[in-house]
Amino acid sequence: MIPLNKRIIFALDFDSVKAAKMWVLTLREHIKFYKVGYQLFLKGGLEFVEWLKNQGVDVMLDLKLFDIPRTVNAALNQVKDYADYITVHSRDVILKEIPDDIKSKILGVTVLTCFDDEDMIEECNCTVEYLVLRRITSIVSNKCGGFVMSGRELDFLKYNFTGIDYKVIIPGVKIDKPRDDDQKRVVTIEEAFKNGADHVVIGRPIYQSNNMIETVELAQNKIRNTIRRIQS
Repeated sequence: MIPLNKRIIFALDFDSVKAAKMWVLTLREHIKFYKVGYQLFLKGGLEFVEWLKNQGVDVMLDLKLFDIPRTVNAALNQVKDYADYITVHSRDVILKEIPDDIKSKILGVTVLTCFDDEDMIEECNCTVEYLVLRRITSIVSNKCGGFVMSGRELDFLKYNFTGIDYKVIIPGVKIDKPRDDDQKRVVTIEEAFKNGADHVVIGRPIYQSNNMIETVELAQNKIRNTIRRIQS
């Protein structure tokens, strides 16, 4: 069973290392899992990631690596010992070349939550669901650690990939009713866990709230209650 304090992955979407450390020190008794993306990684580098791990928390290094396989593997070799999970865009030609001893740390990115069917039809003449199916198939066949995917496709995952043991990480999650922003395929925290999420990535709903600790506790109560209802 995943501890409640690791169900939320707090997104450290800041361009200041000082600010990021302040948030970690404030929240680490409540949240034990953090996401470091491009913005902060380019500022703080591996030195910050190492500091973060030393706080006794899990780290998802969200670099969404996408390049020729040799270059991706070179990058993974540089960061593999610093993070618990590392995100890579799900392309079979990339995933199949990742060394087996790293694959359990790899989270395959399916389709970013800022895209919808209209975008995909324009870009590659297919639906989001079709593309997600292809990319999940690649992640599974290459025995990676899990998926980063919208909660909108969780039912689709559940009915097409039964009996698999992978981490399911859902970004674009709202604690209350989804609001309009730069993410198009979003779900509420209850919807995510009802449909099988292991973790949800949340940033703005917490750091833009008036009381961050109360907001975290509200979100964790929603997670706890949803999981209890599923198990009862």
